[in-house]
Amino acid sequence: MNHVSTTAIGVGACLLVGLTLLLLPSLSARTLPLGVSVPRERADAPVVRRAVRTYRTTVAVLTAVSALVAALVGSPEGVLPVAYGLLALGCAAFVLCRRPIRAAKTSEGWFREVPVRLTAPLGDVPRPPVAVHWYVLAAALVLATAAFGWTRYDTLPDPFPTHWDGDGRPDAFAARSVWSAFGPLLVAVGLTVLLAALASLVRRTPLRPRAGDADPLARPLATERAAQSLLGVVALLGAGLVCAIVLDGWLHPERLRWAGFTLAVFGAALAVTVLVTAVRSRAQGPAPDAGAVQAPDDDRLWRGGLLYVNREDPVLLVPKRVGVGWTLNVGHPVGRALAIGLLLLVVAGLAVGVAATLQSS
Repeated sequence: MNHVSTTAIGVGACLLVGLTLLLLPSLSARTLPLGVSVPRERADAPVVRRAVRTYRTTVAVLTAVSALVAALVGSPEGVLPVAYGLLALGCAAFVLCRRPIRAAKTSEGWFREVPVRLTAPLGDVPRPPVAVHWYVLAAALVLATAAFGWTRYDTLPDPFPTHWDGDGRPDAFAARSVWSAFGPLLVAVGLTVLLAALASLVRRTPLRPRAGDADPLARPLATERAAQSLLGVVALLGAGLVCAIVLDGWLHPERLRWAGFTLAVFGAALAVTVLVTAVRSRAQGPAPDAGAVQAPDDDRLWRGGLLYVNREDPVLLVPKRVGVGWTLNVGHPVGRALAIGLLLLVVAGLAVGVAATLQSS
């Protein structure tokens, strides 16, 4: 990859993270601006509109600065710390910008004399099916790639390159073997299996209807349908990315030729998928009647509007308050352990990216 391709990857990664952050307010119910529970009558209050506008402006500025930094860094290893930094700063902006809404709600007693109730589905509710076709396509793509590689195995160089630098030139080698040549395809297999298992788990997660909607199940079911499609498409895109880079290494072991283009296409396709998911998950159902009961104020269970912490809730996965999909109940012992593990993985990835950037400079 040349410098232009590397720069494009860095800028594209920051733009993708920034786009996701900008979409967060649009992926929430009207009564959950920036993850704050408010009555329907206050959903368009001036303080709410001002807080959302401030958040979006802040994220736009952070994204522009991060994209500039990524362009200046100019190395694939440096993209990861910059993207992580943008994500962390975006989450901090989210937490800070929601504070005026919470303060106004508390001081003005927005939920005072507002009838509220909790709701739960009774009986079996038909759930959106797992999008099996996406996983079948991903598996077929991996198998086809492996079959093609098997026909060219004897033509691969020995030693075989196992890593390429930012310019696409090999900088690490291993003896040619089935493992060194085909091992990277296991990443695609693992990703496909993981996302398929997650999709199956989603169908077993209890629905959480939101009181106050004329059809309390309309939005949860729309979100679940969108999430099932998102998981399947990401499985196919991830498998396609891995297979394309593996093919590039097999066909052009002396220097990768299309890795930069592949990453750019992957980023663009992922961005389109996120946008389509956002649109599909916004189904609200019919408008509720005036004076209808509403969902209670449960902000105390959501730290910063992002983390669900409820030791009394036995459920491990709950629908996100902001965004599409599900999140861990950090109050659950297993959820707490998984959250710590994910945090350690993020820190390790950040440390590796910083170390690689310092070494290359």
